[in-house]
Amino acid sequence: MLVLLGLAVCATALKVWLDSATLADFQQKHVRMEHTATQTRAPLTDAPKLPEPSIKAINEAIRNLNFEWHRLFEIMDSHALEDVTLLALEPSDAGKLLKILAEARSLEAMADYLQSLSEDERLNEVVLTHHEVAEQDVNRPIRFSIEARWGYGK
Repeated sequence: MLVLLGLAVCATALKVWLDSATLADFQQKHVRMEHTATQTRAPLTDAPKLPEPSIKAINEAIRNLNFEWHRLFEIMDSHALEDVTLLALEPSDAGKLLKILAEARSLEAMADYLQSLSEDERLNEVVLTHHEVAEQDVNRPIRFSIEARWGYGK
């Protein structure tokens, strides 16, 4: 019985010694890996500074991504006329100024469209800024630009 007990103690001691050797080996490898990682890691430097125009362009792109296009399209859809084709919408100044480029079959259609937009309570200061007759086109459409004030809260 004492012999079995002695063998069990020896086996346990051997197991503890092997585990501690394995742990020591693991710790040495870990230290070597950390040292290698710090040697190969690029030194931290300040991020390059962007020029002011680039920063403004990035901020404008973010504003455009966050823009509530669906509300603007609802407004424009509510004023759709058969004789007027919407060519471009350009919101700017964080949604406060809206530039509209459109084409009408006649001066009357252009005037009707402008009147319709002017009567919309969601738009303010609706102004015709430019118009011209496309002489080179057989149908001679009127291409025109409108600016209006529009905001998210309306």
